[in-house]
Amino acid sequence: MVLAFVITTLTGDKPVVLYHQIYGRITNMSCGEGRTNTEQNKVEDSDRERQCKLNKQHITRVAERVHSEYQFRREANSLTQEEDIQRLNNDDTLPDFEMGHFRVQTPAISSAGDPDKEYVKTFQHVTWMGAALAGFILLCESCENRVLCGQVLKLIVRFLQEHVRVLNHPSEIVNRLERVSEVLERVLPDGNLLFMNHRVVRQIEKELETVMKASA
Repeated sequence: MVLAFVITTLTGDKPVVLYHQIYGRITNMSCGEGRTNTEQNKVEDSDRERQCKLNKQHITRVAERVHSEYQFRREANSLTQEEDIQRLNNDDTLPDFEMGHFRVQTPAISSAGDPDKEYVKTFQHVTWMGAALAGFILLCESCENRVLCGQVLKLIVRFLQEHVRVLNHPSEIVNRLERVSEVLERVLPDGNLLFMNHRVVRQIEKELETVMKASA
């Protein structure tokens, strides 16, 4: 299962997370025991706040690693983002993407607020793609199939570029959130990675074309 989908910038010294959709628990958090209902409710409210903060920190760290790997590969291959943008503007074809996989430790926090306490270390799988001005990330459970992750992510990026122009103008995502949601609902329903043959992909294409025309 996919735990989170993230869109981030790839320019500058540090990335900026432009969009994220969380599907599952990306952090571990213990539950309090031996408390009254009132005490437990207060603890749960505090835990939710800490978990939200930890989620954002974790996503930012993953985006920073993707940014670093992307910049390293581009420099090593003597490629520039300007070339990607020029290709998009000239013939409207997708540029050559950098793509990678790595794993990260699942962040954990106890109800007492102590990071990494009471937990056996677990890991998550990350698949990412990047080109032009934007990077795309799938944060998944460690058991997920890498090949399937890559196939689904490529499909998401293809539809986002077609209907949102995310590679050319990633900052415009905030004005087109409904379109991003329409793509994710069909390609990544509830965070589930699905094997899709040509017929299924074609059906998604038709559905998106109809929805996007209606919302134009």
